[in-house]
Amino acid sequence: MNMDSVNKWLTLAANVGVIAGIIFLGIEVKQNNEEIAAQSRFNYYQSRSENVDSWGQDKNTIDILLKSLTGFDLNPEEELMLTLRLQATIILWEYEFGEYVLERLSDEEMNPLDKKRIYDGWGEIGKVVWGTHKKTAPLEFVNWFEKNIVNADF
Repeated sequence: MNMDSVNKWLTLAANVGVIAGIIFLGIEVKQNNEEIAAQSRFNYYQSRSENVDSWGQDKNTIDILLKSLTGFDLNPEEELMLTLRLQATIILWEYEFGEYVLERLSDEEMNPLDKKRIYDGWGEIGKVVWGTHKKTAPLEFVNWFEKNIVNADF
């Protein structure tokens, strides 16, 4: 075998190695994307679970919400506690929306009907909290929330 033939074979082997490396890189990127999506879904369910759990374990907040929904006046401390709890829930929904936009959450996981039912259950104080929150929230989330939660007609 002459030197020219050896160079051709080495070049061919190098090219095959490059192609194999690109294929391997593609497989790794795909697996990484799947792992990120799985982690995002885990975070979604964990944060939803923690939010629901925190509401269920905090009898004081439940009492304040019920007091508000049945027309009783809240004292300033109760109003602040309830406002902060509702704000935390809207912030969670804003996070979920960001994951939804990145296609890490499905339409079913986003579930605007469920969010609308919760939001409507908050009564007037929920509208006040949303009115305050939307002043600083990203416009894309505000538009989605207004369309799918505040003004939705399911």
